[in-house]
Amino acid sequence: MKYFKIYLLFWLVFPVLSNSQVLNIEKERLDQDTLSDFKIKLVTDLELYNRSGGENDRNKGMDFSFDVSAIYEPGKHAYIFIAELDYERSNGIGLLDFGYAHGRVNWLAENKLSYETFAQISYDNSRGLDRRTVFGANLRYQLVNDKHFSVYLGSGLMQESENWQHPYNDEIISSNILKSTNYLNAQYNINEMLNLNNVVYYQAGLDDKLWRNRIQNWLILNTKITKTLSLKNSFVLAYEDKPIVPITKFIYTLKTGFAINL
Repeated sequence: MKYFKIYLLFWLVFPVLSNSQVLNIEKERLDQDTLSDFKIKLVTDLELYNRSGGENDRNKGMDFSFDVSAIYEPGKHAYIFIAELDYERSNGIGLLDFGYAHGRVNWLAENKLSYETFAQISYDNSRGLDRRTVFGANLRYQLVNDKHFSVYLGSGLMQESENWQHPYNDEIISSNILKSTNYLNAQYNINEMLNLNNVVYYQAGLDDKLWRNRIQNWLILNTKITKTLSLKNSFVLAYEDKPIVPITKFIYTLKTGFAINL
């Protein structure tokens, strides 16, 4: 219970102190209770529907999501790759089209203090993001780590380049900003079947004398069904105070899906 109370303190207080488009790498670090050097996790969801409010009102659509995360740790260093694709279409109109690919190396991964280098490319057509590329590096510090509870802190710099489609005209707006990137990851192993993970990201950069801030909070509950199959629930809150184009500043996402651990 002592660790659970500490975890709740981090979850409730840290988002207030930290005052999105942030990719959550911490949730993709796979279970470490295995001796294999190579681990991979697959999560997929497919929905086809035909709903209508009346006999002559047809509403046909498809929702599809797929993500893969892999980690290879043959010795001192850990090599991580993750990718995700989300697509939704209704009555022939694309409502959601989002994807990314991210590669990262955690140098001296088993040390209390390690460092990471990473690169990423992503897009989000539903919000007008044509392309984002990111290159960066950060330090990673192991604040607490035992059988039931762990806390990691990360801080570094990244170069972010974006191309946005303005929502009200055909203008393409580009940005290229050096940003600080910071995170806190707290994970609580409730028992052998349940794992609770909360990650807070904060990113900020100076763009032509204007500070742009992003914060994102992830809460993930993993429930093991079998050794290889688990149920994953995630709830995400994100806020960006000064987006490049006029889009919704605050967004949230609730997702449920099955994960296969290989």
